[in-house]
Amino acid sequence: MSDKPQAAKQGKGLKGFYIAIAIVALVAVGLYFSWTPLRLSYLEGRVRNAGPATIDIAKITSESIAVPDHPRLVAARELARIGPASLPAFRRLLADEDPAKRIEIQMGLSGPLNGWALPLLIEIARKGRTPQERHMAMWGCDYTTGLEHAPKKYDPAKLDEGCRKLEAWWEKEGEAQYGPGGPYYWPPGR
Repeated sequence: MSDKPQAAKQGKGLKGFYIAIAIVALVAVGLYFSWTPLRLSYLEGRVRNAGPATIDIAKITSESIAVPDHPRLVAARELARIGPASLPAFRRLLADEDPAKRIEIQMGLSGPLNGWALPLLIEIARKGRTPQERHMAMWGCDYTTGLEHAPKKYDPAKLDEGCRKLEAWWEKEGEAQYGPGGPYYWPPGR
């Protein structure tokens, strides 16, 4: 008689163990599928709440601009590493009223691994709210592709010409290289 109660206890113990393993597995799967949306939301909040902009858009006059690693720029770079899934977040962030903040966000979006962001940068170069934004969007396209479409020095009179060159390049060869399915789109290094 002593064997039966022990066997029943062992069976109950294993049943609880298997239920606990199933719960842990479900939590792990849930976290796996919700990780990117949670990270997107977190990083978008970091970009939005990074404080005042550190650049003075009136000083965007030379062929290069030095911006310290401001928390907004760092968070925007991290957000860009997520890839094309971060595009809606960038569109929301670029709706900010402060042009200096928008330029910092654009700079975080620009980079050699962010070919997927070129259509957004080209759109800003075409329709940016300020000439400085348009110039920095063209600079971002140049930084991302390694080509030169932006005027060497900031000159509002040359923005339209640079934008036309950029759009012509995009239509001719850029979309095939950096658009969806292109070798430089996403993921990086493929």
